[in-house]
Amino acid sequence: MKDRILLILCLCGLILAVVVLIASRGKLNRLQVEQEVIKSQLLTHTSDLTDREKLNRLKAEQEAIKDQILTHTIQLAELKGIVAGLGGRGSKPAGLEGVLVAAADGVIGKWNATGPYKTPRFRAGSRWTVNWLCAPTEPTSFKLAVIDAETNEAVEAITNTEPGRRGRLLMYQAGEFYLDISSEGSEWTVSAVDRIK
Repeated sequence: MKDRILLILCLCGLILAVVVLIASRGKLNRLQVEQEVIKSQLLTHTSDLTDREKLNRLKAEQEAIKDQILTHTIQLAELKGIVAGLGGRGSKPAGLEGVLVAAADGVIGKWNATGPYKTPRFRAGSRWTVNWLCAPTEPTSFKLAVIDAETNEAVEAITNTEPGRRGRLLMYQAGEFYLDISSEGSEWTVSAVDRIK
């Protein structure tokens, strides 16, 4: 009986996640159309500052919606794993810790752990981001390095010592990479995402 109730709750959560994902995608599409209109207006009115402000606002909203889509996509994958685990197939619910997520909606991968970790190698285009979040615990050291998989040299790195911080690295280099994460006991989440033009 408990399994059926849990299955029904998971299915409801899955349906809700799908609805939110569809709504987020619709809003993203509307913002992209609006952004293109403003870009064309900028070409004819290069000195009009208010259009540039609108374009910057739209770009910020678009990035926020892309982050929401990433979050909802990962939540959807987690819910699918839970439902699969309850479906009588004998499998355990699928987690996302240290697992490369399939490249859907630009998601290259998402990893979550405590302590040091090196991600599997992955390919990225010429415009991609690395998003990171440290758990809100006591101050600790969190270091993240983007490593070129061919040379094993860092192409970008950050260090954070404040709890509950998040950030984004904008990458403009295509190739094969892995992430080297160093953390002293705090939980962290890192994702790599291809940026859609």
